[in-house]
Amino acid sequence: MTIGRKISLLCLTLLGLGAVQGTVSLITGKRTASAVRLAATDSVPSLILINNVTGFMKDQRAQMFLFLSAKSAQERTDIETQIADFESKTQAGLKTYNPSDAEDKANLGKLLAVHEQLLRAWQKMPSLIEQGKTAESEAVFRTELLPLASETRKVLADMMNYNRAHADSSLAVSMESVASARLWVWIVLSLAIVLGGVLAFLLIRGINQALAGAAFELSEGAEQVSSAAGQVSASSQSLAQGSSEQAASLEETSASTEEITSMTRKNAENSRSAAQLVSSTAELVTAANHNLEQMVGSMQEINASSDKISPSSRSSTKSPSRPTSWR
Repeated sequence: MTIGRKISLLCLTLLGLGAVQGTVSLITGKRTASAVRLAATDSVPSLILINNVTGFMKDQRAQMFLFLSAKSAQERTDIETQIADFESKTQAGLKTYNPSDAEDKANLGKLLAVHEQLLRAWQKMPSLIEQGKTAESEAVFRTELLPLASETRKVLADMMNYNRAHADSSLAVSMESVASARLWVWIVLSLAIVLGGVLAFLLIRGINQALAGAAFELSEGAEQVSSAAGQVSASSQSLAQGSSEQAASLEETSASTEEITSMTRKNAENSRSAAQLVSSTAELVTAANHNLEQMVGSMQEINASSDKISPSSRSSTKSPSRPTSWR
């Protein structure tokens, strides 16, 4: 595998682990956000609302108790006004309460029913006080209103516990999601470290091997270059020696050339002298030939004259003896 492919594999592995970590973070983040949203929009507001309603009802019962000990009609009127104010706040809070499921809805219905009974019991007390029946009013407070108030507190406590349990459940889901996300982050991080370390080790080892191979090849190339340089140096020395010898040969050749040139010059001079001699000899030969021709002509004339003279001489000198012949 080439170094480029190893680097690509390392990058793809890290990208894959990053994608896994991102996916896990998205999933756990979605669960956490859902649990937090549920707690923030349902359980926690419901707890706050039930707590406020509990306070309103407690203050309302306290005013009902104070109503029994009021000394004047104006004081009772003020207490009734405060009780009505707490009732309006209680009803406003209960109207905004949004039940989560059937159990929560049943608890809300039970609370409204008990509170309605408590209000009916309360409505008996002002009329009894106006009629001067304080003892009967106190009896209604003890026998009807207080048990209904206790039942109301019980229902409110159930609703509080229910919403607290749901809030705790949402918080547990959130914590579980956070813990799961943290676990997956550690797992992916550990895998990234391990795989990254292994791939980095393999990559570094591959690079080192490639560099070692390249260094070895460069070393061999350097040795070959050094050997070639030695051969070139030897060849250069041989060429230098040959050049020296050629220079000496050229000097000798130059000297020989000069001698040949001198001899050629002398030969040319001798040739010119010989040519002059040949020319002179040719003139002499020509003159000799001319003289010879003249001599031959004279001899022919002499012969001709001799031929003319010979018959007369032979006839005049004829004798008995054997004649002598001339050649």
